[in-house]
Amino acid sequence: MSGGATREREFAATQVVLATDAPSAARLMRPLPELGELRRRLTRLEYEPITTLYFRYPKPVALRPAMQGYAERLTQWLFDRRITGHDNVLAAVISAGREHMAWDKEELVRHVMRDIQSAAAQDTAALSAPIATLVIREKRATFAATPTMDALRPPQQTALRGLVLAGDYTQTGYPATLEGAVRSGIRAAEALA
Repeated sequence: MSGGATREREFAATQVVLATDAPSAARLMRPLPELGELRRRLTRLEYEPITTLYFRYPKPVALRPAMQGYAERLTQWLFDRRITGHDNVLAAVISAGREHMAWDKEELVRHVMRDIQSAAAQDTAALSAPIATLVIREKRATFAATPTMDALRPPQQTALRGLVLAGDYTQTGYPATLEGAVRSGIRAAEALA
């Protein structure tokens, strides 16, 4: 590998760790014909959304335990953000695409509010009136666990000498998780060492 460029400048490099998500990696590989097959594999990965809702309350809330997981509710994870210094914020997470992806923000908030009220061991009236809500729908948040997924996931090494991949989409032995991304980064660094 002889070099690279950003929008601001060009630079020389003999080793590069491409640490991005799979769609960004595929896009960056377009001008490199020797990576055409790898790029085609990456573009065949399928994706699932993750929706996160934040609820800010006028006074501190105390969800115990501070992180809760649910199997039979729309909300799959509920986090009391006091563990990150935000005493009056709850975060609700919904993984994968279901009917909620077609709901407008108000309908989604109503459904998740019911989940919060049924989970809270405190005054549910106080939790029924957040002063602000934020909904983030990441439509391509994680690759889908499909029967063909493992065959599409690349190793860290690429056909281009000095270029390795780091990302949860690589062959980590883990699903699309932060732990998989860390494992991939370690393997990428080891491949270049």
